[in-house]
Amino acid sequence: MNKLIENAQVLKTAANSLNESADLLFSAARDETCENQDLVYF
Repeated sequence: MNKLIENAQVLKTAANSLNESADLLFSAARDETCENQDLVYF
């Protein structure tokens, strides 16, 4: 049972890390889209 809890904590940490990476990627993509729009309109 203890090993199961450890595995769950590792999985939770990995999921949080993946979520942070996805947020960063989303922000970067959004910024790049805005920059591209600036180039088009200006």
